[in-house]
Amino acid sequence: MDWQTGTSCLFIFVSALIVLSSFVRFRLILRMIPYLPKLSRPELLRFFNHQRLLMLLFFVGFILVGISFLLDMKLIGELFVAAIFLLCAVFIYSGVDLLSNLQMEFQSRIHDLLPICSHCKKIRIQNSDPHDQNSWIELESYIADNTDTRLTHGLCPECVCELYPEYIEKKNRQRADSPSPS
Repeated sequence: MDWQTGTSCLFIFVSALIVLSSFVRFRLILRMIPYLPKLSRPELLRFFNHQRLLMLLFFVGFILVGISFLLDMKLIGELFVAAIFLLCAVFIYSGVDLLSNLQMEFQSRIHDLLPICSHCKKIRIQNSDPHDQNSWIELESYIADNTDTRLTHGLCPECVCELYPEYIEKKNRQRADSPSPS
């Protein structure tokens, strides 16, 4: 075996070890499945299984190419190298496809976030400066401007008690003074 074949075999077997370690580390990604959005899980599971299958094929392909180089079976080695290049292209394409899908989902989730002041409940207008007072509008204004919903106002029981305690006391006295039905 000449030095070029030896170097090629070394590169191939190191590549096989890298793919094998990636295959083992891929289990960490699979542990994250319960934390993924429910709607995305089936698509992502298909992608993950596809990726694992490609990694397994890479590993087997690298081993076969290395063996064919060691045994000086050039034709088989060339075919396997071509197949590995094809699988590599599919692997890269599917990875980029997943990343672009995740980016679109992330952007839609970010787009769905509505900044609201935790104290006064004002809403910040999208793509505005959070430090500019004029970027913040009342919740009612935001809903009226951005939906077809019409608002009406009232008071919940807790706020009635807080804002009008005398009204509650008066109601309670009236109930206590009124005769109970027999």
